Amino acid sequence: MKRKYSKGIKERFYFQGSIPQRLDFWRTGVEMFKENPLFGVGPDQFQRYAAEFRNNAQILRDGEFVIPDRAHNVVIDHFANGGIFAGILWISFCVIIFWNLYQAAKSELKSADRIRLGVLGGIWSGYFLQSLLSPDQILLSVIGVMSAGFIVQVKNSVSNSVSNQRKIGFFADPIYLRTILGTVLAFAIFFWAQVLSSDLRAKSILENENIDPDRVVKSIDNWTSPKLIERITFAVAQADSNCSLVPDLADRMIESDNRSASGWYFKAVCSNQQRNFDEALYSVEKSLEFDPLNPVFLVAKAKLAIAAGNKSEGMSALDILKREYPDNPEISPIESSLSFL
Repeated sequence: MKRKYSKGIKERFYFQGSIPQRLDFWRTGVEMFKENPLFGVGPDQFQRYAAEFRNNAQILRDGEFVIPDRAHNVVIDHFANGGIFAGILWISFCVIIFWNLYQAAKSELKSADRIRLGVLGGIWSGYFLQSLLSPDQILLSVIGVMSAGFIVQVKNSVSNSVSNQRKIGFFADPIYLRTILGTVLAFAIFFWAQVLSSDLRAKSILENENIDPDRVVKSIDNWTSPKLIERITFAVAQADSNCSLVPDLADRMIESDNRSASGWYFKAVCSNQQRNFDEALYSVEKSLEFDPLNPVFLVAKAKLAIAAGNKSEGMSALDILKREYPDNPEISPIESSLSFL
């Protein structure tokens, strides 16, 4: 009975704590780094490449269009986004801060300085530990880096070296510290104000039953966030039965993010509606180039290949479907249709 109860606790911790998702995010980041070891995929480009490294279990669990934008581990994020150099620099930075913390802790400090060091050490250690399990944010980064800087200041303050005193003199002045912190906060407020403003505009469009094309285009022109364009395009695609606006929005998605699998898929949907099957097949193949195991795209490719009379492409998509998603209900109808080609 006790063993069964213990097993239940472990299972709840494993699944309710999102452990499987985090492990997949870590694996995605590691695979991304292995494919781009020198310079990574680029700063803040994780989500643009993540779909390429998803597996079938992850897709079935999270959904066909749920693409992670972080590895939920800052160390892995640095290696994936910036490559070996960025990863080593981040690790070196963390080691230096912990070394300074250790050196300061074993030094002779005044009671007030020791309390201050303890608080700073706790903040830095908390930031570092959470960074191994969750994505970084601008506010957390500011708190972590500021605490790291103060730890170095405390460590250097115990030195009697004149050169060391000169090195920290500029940063020891609270006026400069307030200026730096104020600048960072002002930038953060401006950035998040832009994000919130664009989200509010998108929400007002998404909640409106009658899609106004001019309003949609104006909203996208004012803020070119790829995710915002994708959300609006998806809503427009549901309402725009004639595909009058969707192709233009899909082109904007691809222009904003040339690895947008969803953008190419929207183009495929409208090309299929216009009975341009070869062009639709080309577009869905582009979608699969950036999201190779997405079952929605695989099914679409197989059906478009059938419509275009291209049996080899249809069989190619069907083979992947049968291997990765043997329980997919579309397999049997597709097999039947391909048998007539």
